[in-house]
Amino acid sequence: MKTIIIIIIAIIAALAIVKLVTKNIIKVLAIIVVLIGLLLYLFVVFGSDEKIKFKDVLTEYSIDDLQNIYCKEGVSYPDSIKCKCIIKHINDDLHSRFSNSEINKLKSKRLKLAVEILKSYNNKKSIIKEDLKRNNALHLLDDFKKEIFKK
Repeated sequence: MKTIIIIIIAIIAALAIVKLVTKNIIKVLAIIVVLIGLLLYLFVVFGSDEKIKFKDVLTEYSIDDLQNIYCKEGVSYPDSIKCKCIIKHINDDLHSRFSNSEINKLKSKRLKLAVEILKSYNNKKSIIKEDLKRNNALHLLDDFKKEIFKK
């Protein structure tokens, strides 16, 4: 009879311990999930490298606007380098991904065009940097980003 009582008490104690441990494990797992979610959010918002995020884009510029600002005839030193080393590469990437008619359709959708300009910039970022370094004008990239993107 004593062994039955001891077994029942042991089973009840084991169930109580499992219930207590399970609650704590669930709490710990919930905290871990929240922390992982927070880290993923920070990674997405701030990024792991210096890519410009969509939230940083000013949507008021189209590719034509950028060419008018930086690539017009007789433009002076900083803008001519920005044209040759930045705008040209963004424009080339846009034209490699879209036909002229698709680009014309994008022009009427400023937000979508801004997203595509951003993608083109991020696609060509390493080439842009190399080109600017070759021209001893890497500092112009920061100027360009401040002028065009919110930073």
